[in-house]
Amino acid sequence: MPPSLPDDSALQPAERALAEARAAQADTFAPRSVDASRRRIATARDILFTAARARRPLTDSEQSRVDQLVAAAQLDARSALVETQARAVQTKLEDLQGQTGANPASSPSPQPRSTTGVSP
Repeated sequence: MPPSLPDDSALQPAERALAEARAAQADTFAPRSVDASRRRIATARDILFTAARARRPLTDSEQSRVDQLVAAAQLDARSALVETQARAVQTKLEDLQGQTGANPASSPSPQPRSTTGVSP
């Protein structure tokens, strides 16, 4: 008799977060965070399948570990998404500065204002 398949619905929040990050091309811009999320999901899935192969429910410690892995995988995926979005904003800003000829490195820094009315 083949082992029963585990209920892996607990992984869905992390898998959705990872899919969202990957849809935003996080594989390109934040590969380490994407890989960390994948590894955590895979580890959680392994715990689920190990219990299913043994035809037993998860122990409390296994359930706790799966929950922790899923939460961490979600954070990794969100981090990848944020890194990717930040890179996109930076690229767009550079494009806009290039179009206007502005170069933030060459523009003078603003001088502090005197609160006494006397120039520094």
